[in-house]
Amino acid sequence: MSYKAIFHRPEWREFLAEIMRGKDESIDGLPIFKGSSLPLADYCGPVSEARVPEGIEVFSLDKIPGSKESPFCTFRLKTKGRDFEDILKSTVHQKHRNMVNRAAREGVHVYKFEADGAHLREYYRLYTGTMLGMSRVPLPFKAFSVLARVFEEEVELYLAKYDGRVVGGLFVFVYNGRMHIWGNASDRKFGRFGVNNALYAFAIERACELGGKEVDFGSSLRDSSHHFFKKRWGGEELPIYYLGDSEFGKGASWVEKVVTFCMRLMPAQGVSFLSKILHKIK
Repeated sequence: MSYKAIFHRPEWREFLAEIMRGKDESIDGLPIFKGSSLPLADYCGPVSEARVPEGIEVFSLDKIPGSKESPFCTFRLKTKGRDFEDILKSTVHQKHRNMVNRAAREGVHVYKFEADGAHLREYYRLYTGTMLGMSRVPLPFKAFSVLARVFEEEVELYLAKYDGRVVGGLFVFVYNGRMHIWGNASDRKFGRFGVNNALYAFAIERACELGGKEVDFGSSLRDSSHHFFKKRWGGEELPIYYLGDSEFGKGASWVEKVVTFCMRLMPAQGVSFLSKILHKIK
C-alpha cells in the first residue's frame, strides 16, 4: 500500500468536522466523512485491507477491488539527496527552466509567509479568481484559515510578488519529509512573466532545503493545461483510481457556469459567503 497521505491524518477529519455539515464515519484503515473518503482530498484510499462499504466514494493511488482508473492523476518528483539546481538542469523541461529564468529577470520574487489572516486573504483573492476562471466554485476563506490552524507548522504559504503586488500563491503541506501542493493561485495578467513557474520552482527548492523525499503536485485532470504544466517538472505520473458511481468528463454544468459567472462580479468576501452555502459549510 502507499504511504499515508496528508489526507489520512486525523487533522484532516478534524478540519472537515469543523467546517462541513456531516459526521465522521471512518472504519479501521479507511477515513470516511459524508459518504466519501474524503471530501476535498486529492486521494485517500484504504491503508489496510479494510473492506470499503457499499456506496462509499474513494479516490486512491492503489487499485482496490472494483475500482477503475479515473481521469485524474498526480505527479511525484523525487527530491531526496538532490540539489535544486541539479533537478532544474537535469529533470525539468527546458521551457519551464526558461520561464523560471524569465520570472527572475522580470522581477518576480517568491517568499514564504506565515499562513495568517493578512497573508491568507492575499492568497484567497487570487485563489477565488483562479477557481472562478475555471467555472469551479471556490472554497470559503474559512477552509484555509482552519487548515492553517489545525495543521500548524505543516502548512506553508508561498506568495509571488511583482512590483510590490502579490500576483501568485501556493498553499502546501509539508509532513513526514514530503511536500504536497494543494492549492495554486495566480493572476492571469502576469502569467507571461512566469509567475507559476517561479512558485513551483520555489516549492521544489524549499523541499530540497528541508531534505524532503519528494514533492506531490496534487490531483489534475489528464490532458488539461494543469496536467501539461505539472508534467514538465519531470515527476513520475501516477494514476488515481476511483470507486463509486460518478461519471466524469462532462465538465461544468450550465448551472455552475452561471453561478460562477455571477460570483466573479462579487468581492472576495461575498464569494466566500456564497461558497459556504453552496459547499454546505458550517
